[in-house]
Amino acid sequence: MKALWRVLESRRLEFSGLLLVAALITAVEATLHPFMLKWIFDEATITRDFGRFVYLCFAYLGIGVAIVLFTYVTSLWQKSLENRTLVAIEERLLRKVLSLDWKRFNQEGPGYFTSRIHKDSLEGIAPAFSLVIGFGRQVVATSVLTVVLFYLHWRAALALLLVGPPLFWAGQWIGKRVSEATSAEREEEGRFLYLLTQTLKAFEMVRGLHWLRSSVLGANRVGLKAYLDRIYQNHRLLSAQQGLSELLMNLANVASLVVGGYYVLLGELSFGGFLAFVNSFWRAVTGASSLLQRIPEFHRHGEVLSRLASLLALPAEDYASVSPHVHAQHVKVSYEGKPVLEVPHLALQAGERVLVVGPNASGKTTLLRVLAGYLKPDEGVVARPGRIACLVAPPELPPLEVRDMVKDPSLIEALDLGDRLDRQANELSSGLRQKVAIGALLSVDADLYILDEPLANLDPESKERAMELILERTSGKTLIVVLHGEEEWHGRFDRVLTLPVA
Repeated sequence: MKALWRVLESRRLEFSGLLLVAALITAVEATLHPFMLKWIFDEATITRDFGRFVYLCFAYLGIGVAIVLFTYVTSLWQKSLENRTLVAIEERLLRKVLSLDWKRFNQEGPGYFTSRIHKDSLEGIAPAFSLVIGFGRQVVATSVLTVVLFYLHWRAALALLLVGPPLFWAGQWIGKRVSEATSAEREEEGRFLYLLTQTLKAFEMVRGLHWLRSSVLGANRVGLKAYLDRIYQNHRLLSAQQGLSELLMNLANVASLVVGGYYVLLGELSFGGFLAFVNSFWRAVTGASSLLQRIPEFHRHGEVLSRLASLLALPAEDYASVSPHVHAQHVKVSYEGKPVLEVPHLALQAGERVLVVGPNASGKTTLLRVLAGYLKPDEGVVARPGRIACLVAPPELPPLEVRDMVKDPSLIEALDLGDRLDRQANELSSGLRQKVAIGALLSVDADLYILDEPLANLDPESKERAMELILERTSGKTLIVVLHGEEEWHGRFDRVLTLPVA
């Protein structure tokens, strides 16, 4: 599977080794099992040597136990490799998503990317491992058993060749249909998860405005139904494939008994040979049927893995050049065709402190995102320092302890966070989250500091302390701050930039 091979990267050699060992164990078992069966029953019916019969039975048991142990060890190795691969791929995906342009991220939403990072990885990597290894083992087993069949009786074995082509053709046809349905299913799932996530984020709004509840439930019902309809289409295709497989299996079983019994009556097969032939024939056809069932799965999981690969392949949006000064020329940003920011010219000298004000919808936060380097403008030229620390409102903190976000003892003391170091930052009250966010930003040594409403959710005393701390810690560095009101602080900045509504 090319898609799996692409995402494995440094673990390709280990995966190849695992596949080789699994195939070798299967080949040994597929070779020994039918011949041991033949020898055991030929000893019982032809030589009538009971002692040798018992000896062969115990040998058969010993081989079976050894193969089970080897298979167990191999399965542990496989699971370990799966887990290590999942950790690596999800970290790569998260790193990629965190480097996306803000417009792209905001358009899809956290729920969508949660599904792309974790759910696609979980439902793509582990099943693909099992699928490829299982498919490889089944190919080896079917091939070895086919050789054994021809060795036991080549004319009887020709019947197997009549089963293979229709199995393969049916699997390919259904597999392509499943691949198309899987892609649509994944996209529908991402849209529904985004819808559900946004609904839950609006918990207080829905509780406070009861008349919204029926509309919200209706929208989620429509989204869920669309997703489940896609699942139903996939289920219908897979059920058709399974029914076809079972029908062909029944035909193959009857054929093996009739053909094998015929050659026993002719005296060309011993009783042990007949049992070995029927067993090998049944297992080979079962293997071929299993391969049929796995072909649609290849298409299905291949589509999921292709989604992972496509996310990893998204290009970086590097649009700003590095400069000691901040410079923006003819910058324009729009969302869904609606202008939200227009900046004909903006220039800040190194070390300058600028306060940005303006009415709602004037694009203040959008400007900060553009200057921070994670929102590519539709038009214009941007230059800014290479080391930037940015905080936009409201601060959505990651699930880390406070001690992991604010490590400077003086900042911890100044922001009164000492007794909350072992708390999850994202679970604190809005005021404490604001303090942690300020502390995290000021913990970074940057050339440009960007803060969006840093005094929001703080009491008057905390506002005074926080602003003094910001001005002190960013002394000599370029500082851009957005404030709503708070006129008493305007005089502490070198100039005030007023943005009009775009």
